[in-house]
Amino acid sequence: MPDTIPADSVGLVSPTTLHIDTPITLECGRSLQSYDLIYESYGELNDDGSNAVLICHAL
Repeated sequence: MPDTIPADSVGLVSPTTLHIDTPITLECGRSLQSYDLIYESYGELNDDGSNAVLICHAL
């Protein structure tokens, strides 16, 4: 790990895990009784939340 963070960097980012116990039914008909949603956030959310961007990727 570098001693300093470059000025053009988003900074140190670490994943956050949200455990969800609410079942979700998949398109195939099967369901997950619980699952972990892992996400990273960059920067700060503004007061009205209009600067949030959600990017999903294939598993």
